[in-house]
Amino acid sequence: MKSSQPLWFMIILWMMVLAVACSPLVSSPSAPQGSPQVQQPAAPTAVIPAQAVETARQAIAQQLGVPPEQLEVFSVEERQFPNSCLGLPQEGEACAEVIISGYQGVLLGEGVQYEFRVSEDGVLVRFLPGAALSAQQLLAAQLGISPEEVGILSFESVEWPDACLGIATPGLMCAQVITPGFRVILESQGKRYEFHTDLSGSDVRLALPTKAESGDAILEWQGEEGGVCQKVLLYEDLLSFGVCDQSLTSVPLVGRERRQEVKWFTQQYAPFDVQISSGTLIFRGQGSVTATSTEQRMLAEWARQLWQEHDPQARSTSSLAIAFHREGGIAGFCEDVLIYRSGIAEISSCRPAQQLGVEKIYLTAGQMQELYRWLDTFLPFESSEGDSGAADGMTLRIVFNGKGKKEADADERQYISRFAQEIADQALQVQDSAALEAARQVLLAYLDALKKADYQAVVELYGGSYAWLAEMNPDLPAEDRLALWTRACQQNGFVCNLTVKNWVQVAQLSPDQFRFTVELQNPDGSLFVLGPCCGADVEEFPPLTQFDFLVQHVGDAFLVQSLPIYVP
Repeated sequence: MKSSQPLWFMIILWMMVLAVACSPLVSSPSAPQGSPQVQQPAAPTAVIPAQAVETARQAIAQQLGVPPEQLEVFSVEERQFPNSCLGLPQEGEACAEVIISGYQGVLLGEGVQYEFRVSEDGVLVRFLPGAALSAQQLLAAQLGISPEEVGILSFESVEWPDACLGIATPGLMCAQVITPGFRVILESQGKRYEFHTDLSGSDVRLALPTKAESGDAILEWQGEEGGVCQKVLLYEDLLSFGVCDQSLTSVPLVGRERRQEVKWFTQQYAPFDVQISSGTLIFRGQGSVTATSTEQRMLAEWARQLWQEHDPQARSTSSLAIAFHREGGIAGFCEDVLIYRSGIAEISSCRPAQQLGVEKIYLTAGQMQELYRWLDTFLPFESSEGDSGAADGMTLRIVFNGKGKKEADADERQYISRFAQEIADQALQVQDSAALEAARQVLLAYLDALKKADYQAVVELYGGSYAWLAEMNPDLPAEDRLALWTRACQQNGFVCNLTVKNWVQVAQLSPDQFRFTVELQNPDGSLFVLGPCCGADVEEFPPLTQFDFLVQHVGDAFLVQSLPIYVP
């Protein structure tokens, strides 16, 4: 034990030395000049110059008209700004594109938050109320973009005349009390937006321009919903809705996807004004395609869907026609397909590694005509098929939101399921633009050969079935294709003198098959219309102005698989 005492003593002494060495040393101001001083290491964090921050606080207080002591510095950090405006240019202001070193922080004053920016020397100062940032974030969320894509052009302090910030909303009572806040002007994608806010930014409202003339609207729909006449006006980036003959509520069109739909429909269809079963519809499109009665109904359904998405008071009626899910199989499918009454299908992968977004497909008039027939005829149903437990087993689930009164039998349900699968297959294709253009040129050559009665060229360009032609002409040898084509165009009722007037849709259905939906024109340039036949009326057989042609890549060539239009 005696021999161990020196060792323990040394250990205790060493620990005391470490404790003293690690303790902060504070020198007394009365210590003699010769006393040794311990040098402390510099703090690793940057030192923010108090003068620059104080300069910013003084400048902001002066602009706000308040004593500087009312503004408390909440946070400060170093920042590199992209220009002489410190990244906050005002409308019409020119900013030198030069990197400016400085500081960014937050000031608090009587419950109001301000973001400030100041250059390192305190010469340049900019600030924003937190309410302006709230408006920026709200607009970005409504447009489906990042806040960085929304510019703050200006803001000003305002005393609003009521608790609704000077923005009247039909059916909403506003307390008549002066409410201080801000008017904020924002800009995004070439458009200006005015927002009204309270002081804190907790209440932010979009002040929409007055649309006094409905003629400015791209689409006007008016119809009865729940026994009440409703009106919807659609603009490029704005939706107005409400009860007929009353003030309408206007909101920005939410989401980039919806605005892309507006662009697609506007560029696709020519203007029209019709009375439809669901009300009246006026569409001021800029395209060249003549909307069929089916597509007119489709656009009305689209307007109703937009209204229900934007109006929380709208009566909820599902715009979804078909929900389809398939999973498994040799190809390892895992897709969800949503088909809407508006003629738009959305396809997404349910595999985590492939969740890269939603593929959108616009259905053709022919597809929508068939879909509406099912919706108007059959009752809703849900069905499943397949065996997920088997090796490479495939499971299919479908929900059909029909509005009819008839029970769909097994064959009809199977047909509707195949319809959804075909749309999913189309979405999986990687578009081959070169092959698509080659297929288009073959179709044009096929139609031109038919018009010129060059049936030998038609034989070389056609790769579809001859069964129908052979059945119509039993006196001709089935292998005499030249004679079959001659008889088809000259006697059987096939219209062989038509050319393409408009390309309506182009789709790649598989790696080697393409579908072209076109409008055709008569030799005099007028639109070709296929009306009802065989005793059917317009309700049973709406006039057709759009026709599908399939082109298949066979071997080294593209061949048309569709016969010309047949008129009994």
